Amino acid sequence: MTYVAQEFGIWTCAVCKVEKRATVHQKRKKYCSNACVSIAYKVALLGKQNPNFRNAGIKICKVCKKQYKSYDKRRKYCSMVCRDVEGNEALRHNARKDANHNEIVEILEKGGIIVKDTSKLMQGFPDLLVWHMDAWHLVEIKNPNTAYGKKGLSKSQQKFADDWRGGPVFIMRTKEDAEKFIIGEFAEIDQVGGDKSSKIA
Repeated sequence: MTYVAQEFGIWTCAVCKVEKRATVHQKRKKYCSNACVSIAYKVALLGKQNPNFRNAGIKICKVCKKQYKSYDKRRKYCSMVCRDVEGNEALRHNARKDANHNEIVEILEKGGIIVKDTSKLMQGFPDLLVWHMDAWHLVEIKNPNTAYGKKGLSKSQQKFADDWRGGPVFIMRTKEDAEKFIIGEFAEIDQVGGDKSSKIA
């Protein structure tokens, strides 16, 4: 049986451009020698491309405009404080809502309440801002059927409630809570933080 060599054409080095008859192994390579490999790496790691470069990773914070150092190309802020100032849409854009969120919003709206969904805001701000009985109220929605919902407020939510000087934050877990809120039975709904005697003007 006669063996016929398979033809792969001409192979060219990515650096020195030397041409050789290609083989199945040669086609897997980019460079013809270690010398060409070294030249390629020197070019690829020039200046800011090199992690050891003097000013590598120096960026300007999008919020405070101060310089900071980071090799993460996606990073835009020098700190979490600056990230939160801008609201961080990148993190909150796809924030998951509780499964009962839309149901409670629908009940409130059917009861004649104006509802503003604030669930995408950060720093522990409640899920809803609602206008009812001539005042604005804050509402945090929790799902009693999930482990996260059963834990209650997160640290940031609790801090917001503790620092808040307006009316209390109402915790709504069920449609019954929403119905009580509609008819003004506020005392029957769990509340945290704020001044329970005050309203948001």
